[in-house]
Amino acid sequence: MEKEEEVVEAINSNEDEESKEEIIDEEEESFEEDIDALKNRLKVLEEDNKKLEDAKRQLTARSKKAEALSKNINKTESNPNALDERILVSQGMDSELLDELKVLAQARGKTLLETQNDPIFIAIKAQKEVERNAEKARLGASRASGSGKEKKTFNTKGIPDNEHKQMWKDAQGI
Repeated sequence: MEKEEEVVEAINSNEDEESKEEIIDEEEESFEEDIDALKNRLKVLEEDNKKLEDAKRQLTARSKKAEALSKNINKTESNPNALDERILVSQGMDSELLDELKVLAQARGKTLLETQNDPIFIAIKAQKEVERNAEKARLGASRASGSGKEKKTFNTKGIPDNEHKQMWKDAQGI
């Protein structure tokens, strides 16, 4: 305000025209410097605003992700059999047998752990084990299993003398 008053006084006074023009030029330069400073400040504020908007977007994305995870956790916790399923799978129950157990538990209105001692489930489990064992029996034994030993002949190297004599006697029928 003081500068404006000085400018007004200078203009109103009867000073010569040159001093009035100098004062006006000084004020114009001062205004231009103020304008440049304000433009620079505006640029800085716009950059800061962009950074803040980016941070806001990131926080919003994180909160949405956390909310989605929270909903999934709540859904899992609302399923009473989820923990029982994890326990049974960790004990080695296969998915096919677990599906059978789920159906039976739902029909009986019991938990999975309670239903695994049900006589019907025990029978189903036994039947599955019989089927699994029959499937394993159909598969041939590998040579590494030790079931197929090489038969010793007279040409086999490293036979002790007493075994060689016994093989000769067996071959002669003695």
